[in-house]
Amino acid sequence: MEWLWVRDILLWVGWLALLAAPIAHERCWFVARTCAMLMAFGWLIAAGQAFDGRMLIQLIGWRWPEAMATSSSARELALLQFQLFNLFVASWQVEDSRRHQIPHFWLLPGLVSTATFGPWGLITHMAIRDYFKLRQKRSVATQ
Repeated sequence: MEWLWVRDILLWVGWLALLAAPIAHERCWFVARTCAMLMAFGWLIAAGQAFDGRMLIQLIGWRWPEAMATSSSARELALLQFQLFNLFVASWQVEDSRRHQIPHFWLLPGLVSTATFGPWGLITHMAIRDYFKLRQKRSVATQ
């Protein structure tokens, strides 16, 4: 996979845009989502080049163990897929936090854990979001 440096640049640009979301929310969210989409197209191209379509059929057919055991390229593609999915989830977190009026400082633990631990970041974000929802309900009830 000769284009790994492009993947790394797209990842860095996407994550830095999400961390800078309080400065220009709409632009940063759009940049991160665009980086993830470009990585998804790169994943499709790399999968086609690496396996001539044979491995893609195995991956779509839910035979992951056979597909992953056949080539190190399959492992690289799985890592790329994990990274771009995390970027999509993190961009959703930024969008969702704006909708629920969560301060950006409270969004950072979810973003960092999404970048490093994947699904745990989503769980972290959902817990923080639920905390702010309960807080808003209490403030409405006391008024």
